[in-house]
Amino acid sequence: HAGSIVWGVIAPGDNVAPGSLAGDYTGAGAGGSAGIGVKVNLLFGGDDGKISLQPLQVEGNVGIGANVGVTRLTLVYGQ
Repeated sequence: HAGSIVWGVIAPGDNVAPGSLAGDYTGAGAGGSAGIGVKVNLLFGGDDGKISLQPLQVEGNVGIGANVGVTRLTLVYGQ
């Protein structure tokens, strides 16, 4: 399956220090397909829980389906 992810990052203020995205994120997700599949997750975590990640994933699958789940992601700051 081919696919790509685009991330939207919501942070407090516009002066986010390097490494601020590092941390554990948890959230919920849902998806569905009727031809091309789309999956949306909303994750909270990072800088003491102040960061929100909003990935929009478009998958290259064909068919009809739906899903709901809990998502966990850990980002590590690489210096």
